[in-house]
Amino acid sequence: MTVIRPNSVSGITSITAQANEINVFRSNGLLAGLNLNGVNFNTTAGISTLAALKITGNLDIAGVLTYQDVTNVDSIGIITARSGINVSGGQLDVGSNIKLGNAGVITATSFVGDGSNLTGISGTSDKIEEGDSLVEVVDTGTGRVAIKADGSHVARFATENGNRTYVVIGNNVAVGNNYGSNAGNVIIASNTTTRTATLRIFTTGVGLSDDTVTGIIDFAAQQSGTGGQTVSKIESSLRGGVENKSDLIFSTSNAGSPTEKLRITSDGKVGVGTDTFIDGNTKFEVRGKTSNTSAGAQNIHKYGSASAFHYGQYNSTGDASLNNQANAIIAFATNNTERARISSNGQLQISPAGAVKMSFYHDSGGSLNHITSNNGNEIKVSSGNGDSNGIEFWDYTGTNKRCQIDGHGLKFNADTAQANALNDYEEGTFVPGTPSYSSSSATGQYTKIGNTVHYQVQITGISGSASFIINNLPFTVDYGWGGTIGITNHGGQDHYYTFPHQGMSQIYVRNSNNSTYGTGSLGGKFFYIWGTYITNS
Repeated sequence: MTVIRPNSVSGITSITAQANEINVFRSNGLLAGLNLNGVNFNTTAGISTLAALKITGNLDIAGVLTYQDVTNVDSIGIITARSGINVSGGQLDVGSNIKLGNAGVITATSFVGDGSNLTGISGTSDKIEEGDSLVEVVDTGTGRVAIKADGSHVARFATENGNRTYVVIGNNVAVGNNYGSNAGNVIIASNTTTRTATLRIFTTGVGLSDDTVTGIIDFAAQQSGTGGQTVSKIESSLRGGVENKSDLIFSTSNAGSPTEKLRITSDGKVGVGTDTFIDGNTKFEVRGKTSNTSAGAQNIHKYGSASAFHYGQYNSTGDASLNNQANAIIAFATNNTERARISSNGQLQISPAGAVKMSFYHDSGGSLNHITSNNGNEIKVSSGNGDSNGIEFWDYTGTNKRCQIDGHGLKFNADTAQANALNDYEEGTFVPGTPSYSSSSATGQYTKIGNTVHYQVQITGISGSASFIINNLPFTVDYGWGGTIGITNHGGQDHYYTFPHQGMSQIYVRNSNNSTYGTGSLGGKFFYIWGTYITNS
């Protein structure tokens, strides 16, 4: 080793060392500093000051590097800074680990990356939380995303059998326990018994015009392609340009885009196949066709059977039908009680409370039309308004009137005069009276047609002495009296005349002098009498 001990050396442009380094020692043998043009290097103590330092290789600092600003550093180990580290340009690239103090704060405009290796964010790594509100992610065989607010479940997103996504919203217990998860893809649970579960579709806007759609429930299916298509929908459409007046529209598709099939209007009307109504009072209208150029029956399926109930127009002439295709009745009811029916074999039946009381039908085998009362009661037919109006009967042509029944009675053909009306017909029996004398037998019969009474009297075994008078006629005699004795066995030659007395209900038996016979000479005799009189009773 070469040792040089000068007090000063000058004019030396280079020093070449045999070994890898040049050491500068003090006079006492210790290593000393080297001053070169005002630059001092010290290996053990003190401060080395350089006006400029360029290092083309590596700079290893075992101690501490202390300086106010460090710029243009390509890589660095551990940095301990008095007041933070400022990277004013470019970016700060850090290796696999960043360690911050417990109270450290990171501020950035954005964070990039999937965060899959982040740990220690909070108490658990699968939650984002603030206080007792959180979003929790569970990734297991029953993976789910749960949302809590103030410690209570408000929503849960999950899959069922790995292929159906569903969400439960609302009640804390229902959400926390997946209540209703098998019932559908979106389940809304009521929070309390007084707060009904509600799905609200809300649209905001000022001055919305008529026909503005404020909400849609859209039903879609994917038949081909990637986007799928709407197959049916329910829409709310504003009416009159006001927010609290709207129609509800139901649309379905048939090999095309959905079109309106049913509408409930803002004033409560229901239209099937139409949004217009025949008049302002119509509440329900079904419209299958807009003209009568072809058949257009409407179908309503009868419950409990594959057969259908048809109504509406069914041919090109505009004829209408009401048809139960099943072999069963069509019933008509009021107040939820059957009143009439058409039987399966075509009989029109009056059937109060479901029991048939009267039937109308045609007997094709006997070529007869029938009106029958099935329970033995009378059939009451009434019509008209006033005595001169009533029920008319015409022949098969509909042009020839045969009779009329009205308040005056029965009038034949075109006659409408009250005086010509037949107002009564009656048949019966009565017991002839024998005042002040007796008989072994007394019987009587009558037939009343209108105001004419035809009578018959049979008296046998007369006894006693009194005027020969027969009383108890069924009607009072008014005029037109008369009669005769059909047969008798009195044995005399005198004529006997029967005289129904005007204003009374008696028959007087008189002789040709108009004197009433006595019965004293008629003991044991019989008389058969018949006659006619007029009555107004």
